[in-house]
Amino acid sequence: RNHVASGLAAKIADKHELVILRPKELGTVGGSWRRRVREAFLLASMVQREPNSKTYHFKLGQRRPLLARMQIRAFRRLRDRGYDLEEAFRRWEARQRPPRAALEATRGLDVLLWPSLIHTHNEEVELVKSARSGQKCQIVAVPASFDTLSCKGGLLVKPDQMLVWGEASKRHAVNWHDMEEDCVVVTGPPHFDFYYEPRHRMPTDAPVLVAGTSVHYWQDELDIVAFLRSRVNGVIHRPHPRRGGGWTWAAMEELRRQLDSAVCVIAAFSTVVIEAALMGIPSLLVGFARSAHGPAMADYHGQLEHMAEITTWPGVHLCRSREELVHRCRAYLHGKGAVDASALRAAAQQVARSDGHAQERILEALE
Repeated sequence: RNHVASGLAAKIADKHELVILRPKELGTVGGSWRRRVREAFLLASMVQREPNSKTYHFKLGQRRPLLARMQIRAFRRLRDRGYDLEEAFRRWEARQRPPRAALEATRGLDVLLWPSLIHTHNEEVELVKSARSGQKCQIVAVPASFDTLSCKGGLLVKPDQMLVWGEASKRHAVNWHDMEEDCVVVTGPPHFDFYYEPRHRMPTDAPVLVAGTSVHYWQDELDIVAFLRSRVNGVIHRPHPRRGGGWTWAAMEELRRQLDSAVCVIAAFSTVVIEAALMGIPSLLVGFARSAHGPAMADYHGQLEHMAEITTWPGVHLCRSREELVHRCRAYLHGKGAVDASALRAAAQQVARSDGHAQERILEALE
């Protein structure tokens, strides 16, 4: 979606022959039993990384079905006995021949651009394996978001090259996924190019933007929005795309317009915090709301390393009560919450390089 909607795919097609592969349209690729093994790999990968990562320890402790809990216990025992769980699954994967439909779809490719969330493994993996099977095809992976490499487990198939959002993602690729440093290129996300444009202040009656998240992380989102509106004048609520009708490019453009006029952003877990920071806009993180997994938001911010880092940025504050949230909102509205916008933008650039030329760098890397 990032590459097609942003216009990057059209720019590639202007210079090269481009084939867009949609895994779901190829039908059932690989069979349900392979899917179950790959789902188990995701848990095994988290267990493998757990001892050195608060993120994975915390995610594995969330509420899961009985079968998943049994698998986690078994994987931990194997890990403690010295087994390399990820390598065992990769060896299994290497022995599985890709289905004919995937082999036909990838025949004759020179480069496969692989936008990945990592945890959506089944059809993706079959296409990546097929592109590599007996062909001289370069596999170029593009993690879909800034947290993809830090909290989604491991890769069943290692790419030849990786294009990442920023220096933070490059560290994750090298340290967590054994990528060679010269095989990881910081390009920036293709759909963030327009955040480099100057901010245009527009008069508005709703200067506080509440950026929603999925139900898993913010169960009482609507209650808090109603509470804010009862105590703060002018609050825009932007539901998460999963709640608000799906991800579209029009929604991205609308978000840019909303950020143009916002004095601050209220969010839980969202790249909106990064997008706001790239524009020098402060953010207030909700650390007291209920989540579908049980703990308060503050527990998540403390346990997920990538979010803990963001809370250290100038102009990003973790609010631990409704009263603190209202107090900081009012301070920004009355011009009392001074923020070093240049320092905030510089911090965000380490996560998402945004200078208006990300698409050019991606195209150059592919060529």
